[in-house]
Amino acid sequence: MSAAYTRKLGSAPHGGRPGDRGRYDRIVGEVHDDAWRTRLPQRIVYDAKVVEGRDGYLFMADDNNEVMAQHSGERRLNDVQLDGWRRVLEERTELLAGRGCAHLVMVVPNNHSVYPEKLPADVESAPERPVHQLMAHLQSVGSAVNIIYPLDELVAAKEKHQICSRVDSHWTDRGAFLAFQKLMEDAGTLVPTRMIDDEDVVFIEAEVDGDLGEKLDPPRKAIQDIARMRNRYARLVYDNCVDGTGAIVLTNCVVAPPTTCLLLGDSYAYFLAPFLSECWRRFALIHAPTLDSGVVDALQPDIAVTMVAERFLVAVPHDPSGPTMKEREQDKRAYERVRPPVLYWMWPSIMSAGPVELMRARLLREERVRDAALVSVIAYAGLRPAEAMALRWSDIDADSIVVQPLPRMEADGAGPRRVPLWRPLAEDLEAWRRESDGDGGRRVFSVPGRPWAVDMRVWRLETYPEVARAAGLDDLAPGTLRNVFCALLISQGCSVEEVAELASITQTEVWETFGWLLNDAKHAEPLPAERAIARARAAVGQ
Repeated sequence: MSAAYTRKLGSAPHGGRPGDRGRYDRIVGEVHDDAWRTRLPQRIVYDAKVVEGRDGYLFMADDNNEVMAQHSGERRLNDVQLDGWRRVLEERTELLAGRGCAHLVMVVPNNHSVYPEKLPADVESAPERPVHQLMAHLQSVGSAVNIIYPLDELVAAKEKHQICSRVDSHWTDRGAFLAFQKLMEDAGTLVPTRMIDDEDVVFIEAEVDGDLGEKLDPPRKAIQDIARMRNRYARLVYDNCVDGTGAIVLTNCVVAPPTTCLLLGDSYAYFLAPFLSECWRRFALIHAPTLDSGVVDALQPDIAVTMVAERFLVAVPHDPSGPTMKEREQDKRAYERVRPPVLYWMWPSIMSAGPVELMRARLLREERVRDAALVSVIAYAGLRPAEAMALRWSDIDADSIVVQPLPRMEADGAGPRRVPLWRPLAEDLEAWRRESDGDGGRRVFSVPGRPWAVDMRVWRLETYPEVARAAGLDDLAPGTLRNVFCALLISQGCSVEEVAELASITQTEVWETFGWLLNDAKHAEPLPAERAIARARAAVGQ
């Protein structure tokens, strides 16, 4: 298991890799003997599965799949293996189609294939490897199965980005995102999908260890990009916490179309999961080489992706004879092969424009224009609910809103503050003005002949919690909508001082609540608030 993967999972209690449980002895020695080991004059820990190439790149070598022999053309697929892969992929496609589910297949390029120039000088790269054999075989027999092999995309980007880790056998988050984009070119044409792009992802440089670097003595680390969604909407709803094969992870994304995706894969799948989980309402990561039809029946996916690492092609799976996921889980638990929940979904997140737009869309469908405008004012202007109650039409001009201080704040010496009036909010207020015939000194959210104080209590206790739950929110206090305003300010490049002033909070509060978001913003291109809101609004069809 890669250390980049364990970074997403969290640290094992004993301080090593999840699942190791200290059962390996730290044997340090010189590698020698067989043809592959003579090429590895490297002191290692645990085993001999690592070789150092040029410029400090580490590669997997003496593994059970003979990855070096595959790369050099010495290890090839025979006719039985080629036909075995054809059968299993076609049978999966047929099984899934019978349940109304589309099927895509992706082979993840080995690090060796992406960076052949970094391999040891005496390692030759074969022009045809098992993956090429399989693709040619499927084409020659007229199979309907098409393999997505994003090697060209990864190679084209490696001059600018670190696509595969220098110290790990897996790709980096950058490489995974490029493969995700290639996969979505097909997926987006098959089922309703929420598409995400470069603006949705922030890449942050971090020093990481790796499943190859940790085999050296001393262990070696490297700098590479870690991905975070600028606004993470997907939430973890289930994780069986099984280490490796047998793991099941389920997420829910309220802003995505009501479709379900099943990803059947290996350890590379965890790098794709953060991106894929944002595209469909339900997402399931199934870590196994075989497809359990019982899982398919339980999840009822609309689209399924078979993903296999290039080096694993020498092992042909057989779905009918494979263990069920329940059996895999029971076996792992019997050997205490467990791990913490996937760390990625444990990272902090701040409510963003997506849930706000879900609430707005529902309120507008129900013709509650005032309530929709009120949600927008709190979320997109940062007014406290009581400040929104006191807001008058005369406080709103072409490009800003003057927020009058509440009595208790005025007593402490606070004066009016002026916040920007972003175009989407201006449109919402104008829609409410037309319906309410609002004018001059009248309060924005008052209704003639009705006591707004009573309305506000009902709104706080009934209206808002109802629509907030429907948008997938846990915090049902309307005031938390103000976090959206702060997050939008930070994403478009505002400083701590500016956020504190515009939101009428202290700089300490800004750091305590949004410190990690401020750090992320340093690594991302500024995203104007109006554009962020417009993107979220378009995503929910408003």
